[in-house]
Amino acid sequence: MRYNMIALALSVLYSFAALHADALSTKIDAASLWCFTEPVARDVSATFQFTVTHGGKLDINAQIFDESHRILDSWSLASSGKYVVKGDSSNSKFKVCFDNSMARFTPKWVSFSFHHGQHPAAAKVEHLDPVERQIQTLAARIDDLQNTQLRLRESEKNHRATAEDANERVLLWAVFETVALFGMGVFQIYFLKRFLERKTTV
Repeated sequence: MRYNMIALALSVLYSFAALHADALSTKIDAASLWCFTEPVARDVSATFQFTVTHGGKLDINAQIFDESHRILDSWSLASSGKYVVKGDSSNSKFKVCFDNSMARFTPKWVSFSFHHGQHPAAAKVEHLDPVERQIQTLAARIDDLQNTQLRLRESEKNHRATAEDANERVLLWAVFETVALFGMGVFQIYFLKRFLERKTTV
């Protein structure tokens, strides 16, 4: 019975983490700016992370602002970044902008997430019994594994796209070689036929 309760609690915690830590992916067109806002509850910390998964040199400019439009942090030509914010009475929304204006032709694909921490009204660690502490520890590990899985999934997607692009180029080159060989064969037959016709005439 005890293990069933632990399993149930873990599944609930995992579902809660999934709702608050899902990574999203978006395409930032060349010479464009894309922004979004994220609400954060008062006294709650939230971790913002991003990774450029595809496009050009895998770099982009990014900035994060508080509710008064003050820059909290910025990244220049970065492939990834991380920043922790905390909601308060004057900051309940944070704005993030991805800037790909330095690229003239190449779009960038960016994967990002906002992981919200525990609300201060929740029970403190010292008030939990050993089983609940273990559940909390396992939930944190599950969250880390989920983030790692998301990064690996994006990396796998990037490698797959690269491999498919290489395979397409190899196929096109093979088709070109086949057409070229066929054309050379036809030209040689035609040239040899004309040569023999001229020789016969002479």
